[in-house]
Amino acid sequence: MTAPASNRITVRRATESDAAACLAYARFIFTTTDQLLRVPNELELTVEQEAEWLRDAASKNNLILVATCGNDVVGLLSCDVKSFVKMKHVAEFGVSVHPNHQRAGIGTRLIETTLAWVKDETTIEKLILNVFDTNPGAINLYRRFGFVEECRQAKAAKQPDGSYVDMIQMRLFVNR
Repeated sequence: MTAPASNRITVRRATESDAAACLAYARFIFTTTDQLLRVPNELELTVEQEAEWLRDAASKNNLILVATCGNDVVGLLSCDVKSFVKMKHVAEFGVSVHPNHQRAGIGTRLIETTLAWVKDETTIEKLILNVFDTNPGAINLYRRFGFVEECRQAKAAKQPDGSYVDMIQMRLFVNR
């Protein structure tokens, strides 16, 4: 399958009705990349638990976005505002795009939508994310938006094959 034209992609807030599609997407994405912290057998949620996660995120004013192509979820972004009083000015996000739909602007659209949301959330002053140092495409995408490396954790993740990966934390201060 080739990457779709980006005009056929819809980026929107996820709702409880997306639970089954989001869960199927997550199960698939965990089997296709080693660039995520979790491995496939660590995702043992039910559709009801996924719906609860989506509902809970909305009630805490966090953001979960889906990128869809037709009825299929082809990208997901989760942005969590920190809950501790001293950290409420920080939000952390993670993003993934289906391998058959990468390099079609989906990650860009998910991040743009998140940045627009953050500008309206006046308590958020800083966005952070974590990325493996073995993912130069993602690092370059984040840099295009102005994210910079804040710190690096050596050997933060150990891959199933026994190799280690450094984790880079990147940050962006929100301009108001």
